[in-house]
Amino acid sequence: MITSLFHQCYYSFLRGNLSEAEMYYQFIKEEYSLRKDPTVLKPRQLKALKVVRDAIKAKSIQECSWVPDTDTQANIAPEKAYDETQVELLKQIHTGEAQLTDLTLPHGNLYLFNIEHPTPPYGAVDMVYMDDVFVYPTEVKIGCGKHDIIGQIMKYDLFFKLNLHLGFWEGVRPITICSHYQDFTLIELKKRGVITLRHETKKDGIRLSKV
Repeated sequence: MITSLFHQCYYSFLRGNLSEAEMYYQFIKEEYSLRKDPTVLKPRQLKALKVVRDAIKAKSIQECSWVPDTDTQANIAPEKAYDETQVELLKQIHTGEAQLTDLTLPHGNLYLFNIEHPTPPYGAVDMVYMDDVFVYPTEVKIGCGKHDIIGQIMKYDLFFKLNLHLGFWEGVRPITICSHYQDFTLIELKKRGVITLRHETKKDGIRLSKV
């Protein structure tokens, strides 16, 4: 019961509906007082609830990484045109998966779940990695990471957060991989908790590094 209420509360928050999130939050508090079991929600769920609680207290959602339901059509990502260069880059990144493991410090084995993974209604994310705890939606740019990548990766982040109830992952850790970043873009991505990586071509293949 409480787990279901948590998902309703957190999803309302992600969609920007603070009044609905507050309603579910109050239900959770009532259930907690009846159950008196502090372990009924996982630590990551409690951490998310604290974010919701702070937003309720402030009567404002400061970090607008969610997309309002009323603006769904306007936020559909344009269809991607993958050329041979982009596909080759994705292949080389996957071939060097050990580098991703070193840079992301996964919880368990990191593995490629899918490529060009559909995230309706937000288009498709380039690559999706998973480990025992997290899902890693990964957006790759051959060139510079500009401001548009912020909206892209945060929509993919939202998609996977809105599917926490499926139980395939406990949390979401979005990744961007670009040759370089605009200063503003890098600041905003880091502020939103995105893992920002840089790729460069070496004689022995693609090298990844943290930015």
